[in-house]
Amino acid sequence: MDGNVMDAADVDRLASLESREVLLAKAAGAVKASLSKAAYLFAAPASKAVRTVDALREKQETAA
Repeated sequence: MDGNVMDAADVDRLASLESREVLLAKAAGAVKASLSKAAYLFAAPASKAVRTVDALREKQETAA
């Protein structure tokens, strides 16, 4: 590779790599997971605020 001679161990390591498509799919999956996690983290405070306001509203209705 790049003009360097590879020994048998290097050839075995190269042969054991997964295909380009598999490696790209794994990378895409990792990126998608990171984006999903970020989206959840951004949406969680708003969702929590809505649940808190709803709980306060229900508490006031039952107290009245």
